[in-house]
Amino acid sequence: YDMVHFGHANSLRQAKALGNYLVVGVHTDEEISKHKGPPVFTQEE
Repeated sequence: YDMVHFGHANSLRQAKALGNYLVVGVHTDEEISKHKGPPVFTQEE
């Protein structure tokens, strides 16, 4: 989620409710650029 909003947080909350653990992965700007184009916010931001 490049620009996180309430819907994203709600989706993660619902996913967490389905089990004991919620694992979330984070990609680098370089990886995101390969698949989606340049990110709206950089890693530093």
